[in-house]
Amino acid sequence: MHASVLNVNTTQDALLADVGVAFIVYLIFKRWEPGAIYMQALLLLLLPAVVSILLLDKLAVWATFAIYYSTILASTLAYRLSPFHPMARYPGPVMCKVSKFWMAYVAKNHKQHLYLQSLHDKYGDVVRIGPNEVSIRDTSAINPLMGSQGLPKGPTWGGRSLQNPIKALIVLQDQAEHLRRRKSWNRGLNIAAIKELAPTMTARITQLVDGIGSQKGAVDLSKWVSFFT
Repeated sequence: MHASVLNVNTTQDALLADVGVAFIVYLIFKRWEPGAIYMQALLLLLLPAVVSILLLDKLAVWATFAIYYSTILASTLAYRLSPFHPMARYPGPVMCKVSKFWMAYVAKNHKQHLYLQSLHDKYGDVVRIGPNEVSIRDTSAINPLMGSQGLPKGPTWGGRSLQNPIKALIVLQDQAEHLRRRKSWNRGLNIAAIKELAPTMTARITQLVDGIGSQKGAVDLSKWVSFFT
């Protein structure tokens, strides 16, 4: 890329060029959601560095980076709060609509379940709890959403193992690949196999309940569930 490609003659042109490149990067994230770290580094670090070099005679490096990131952030927030967003029809707190950081903060205090209950009490059975996520309290939605003919699996679990080249079964969004991998589990998870496991499970569950019941004072449920598993 050469400076002339950006057609920069004035400071105003430099500002427009910086904003334009940043907006294109925003559109790339919006359309393809690149998850590879190298791609994110290219778009969020290397590209603005190149733009800052090309515009160095018109804008300071810090100004180029600040405008670049501000454009991406402002574009993201504007879209998430706009009526054009697919989730715009669902009610919810503004903080939930703009970012998942707010819900992460709530979860940090181990009160997420109470917070979600309060949101449902305020907004109804369907509440927007993230930019692209809703919480549903209506049990009649279970089969249409999660049944065999339900919606495709989302990317929730995939974000927990970005560096793992072999995806776990629970992560797979490709239905054909999921069915192929699932065949190995079907024999062990069918009704007959589960019935065979019932006595063992009953004994262990009874042992878990008795163990917790024998404790005095506060009980570390995480430790006991770990014993159980």
